Order: sequence, then structure tokens, then C-alpha cells
Amino acid sequence: EIKHLISHAEIPEDLAAEILKAYDKLGDRSYVAVRSSATAEDLPGASFAGQQATFLNISGEANVINAVRDAWASLFEARAIFYREEKGFDHFKVGLAVPVQKMVQSEVSGVMFSMNPVNNDKNTIVIESIFGLGENIVQGSVTPDHYEVDKTNWSIIRKDHVEQKIEMVRKNGETKNYPLAKNRQDKEKLNDKQILELAKLSQKLQQHYFFPQDSEWALEDGKLYLVQTRPITTIEAVDKGRQATAKQAESISHA
Repeated sequence: EIKHLISHAEIPEDLAAEILKAYDKLGDRSYVAVRSSATAEDLPGASFAGQQATFLNISGEANVINAVRDAWASLFEARAIFYREEKGFDHFKVGLAVPVQKMVQSEVSGVMFSMNPVNNDKNTIVIESIFGLGENIVQGSVTPDHYEVDKTNWSIIRKDHVEQKIEMVRKNGETKNYPLAKNRQDKEKLNDKQILELAKLSQKLQQHYFFPQDSEWALEDGKLYLVQTRPITTIEAVDKGRQATAKQAESISHA
């Protein structure tokens, strides 16, 4: 009901004018991504990533305005309300920014971590990649290729390749999952040069923000784009888990 109220409310004229003025600067009927970024996203004890809506390949003034409004409304998705209740967040103290970015029509996209988020290894950069737009990797609907780079000597120390059968792309005005051609399904998504280029970009982001980064990237026409970065939020939890495991192992050895 809350979503319905917001998505059917009129946007104030002055705000709509500001949005359209900015959209016009991107070029005539540009395709854009209308993304959600809640103010409480990715705190040390909570991660809101993926709970609010993102709209891809939006074109035209009315469509952009409607997508911005629907992004606001997604702050009250059922799972977002439930999560805030679970974590004890005040529903009316969580704001939502809506970045509007020119679309990168990704041939390959993915995520990268400037340290290994599984074991907090600060010398390892982790990169994951899929064919098509990155929505499939964020939502977990496609298993990505996995690479690890040792940042002490910039060598690739691990490569896991996964066959991919679908990709999300824009065709004939529609953005959705399409079957991948047979001759592409088993191809590696990135070459060694691209893996190392991404790894060095990931390290630069960490140095810039003085904190390990969880980033999203895209590849179009041979050019890499950075589309998002945020702090890695799992560091404390991983450390606590490792300490608990160590104590458990110690108690077993004493027994």
C-alpha cells in the first residue's frame, strides 16, 4: 500500500524540472540506469545492497521521472521493511538517493574486492565476471568466473571458469535475459591484461578511500568503466568468525 501511494503521487514540479534538466545534459533520449542508494546501506552490521530497485536502459523524460519515483517507492519493498524491522532501523530515518547514470551496455561486467572478503587476506584482490549487464551477478542468478590476484607482485594466482548460458542485454528495446550463443557459453570473460588492469584499479580505490572497497565494473567496446564502489562491510564479521574458530580449535586441542 505504501509503495502504491508513493508510485502514484505527483512529483513536485520544481523537482521534476531539475531531474529533466540534468537528463537533457546527457544527450537526446540517452539510455540511463536509475539506481537506488539508501542512506543506511552497507553499515558494519547490516547490508541493504539489492533491496531497493534499479531500473536499466530507461529512455525518455517521462520514463526517467517515473523510474525515479518507483525507486523511491522501493524503499518500502516487503523485504526492505522486514529487514529494517529485523535490524531495528527506524523506517522514517532511512532516506533514498537515486543516482541516474548513463548506461554502459556491458559486454562483460562484474564485481571486485580490494581484499579477499572470505578470509580478510589483505594481499589478495578478488574479481568476478559475467557476460552482459551486472544485474545478474548482483542478484546471484548467474555464477561468475572467479579470479584472484596477489597484489604483492601483481600475479594472477587463481582462475575459476564457469560456463554461462544466459546474459542480460538490451535487444529490440527490451532489457532482459537472452540465451547466449553456443560458441560464447564456454568462453572466458576476461583476458589476463584486463584482470590485472581491474586489480590495479581496485587497489587505487582502496588507497583513495583509505579502506578496502567492494566495487562494480563494466566492459564496453574494450573500455573498462567503474560504476560503483563502497566499503567492504564483512571485515568485522569475518574476523569474529575466525577468532571463534580459533578458540574452538584451541579448546578441542586442550581436551
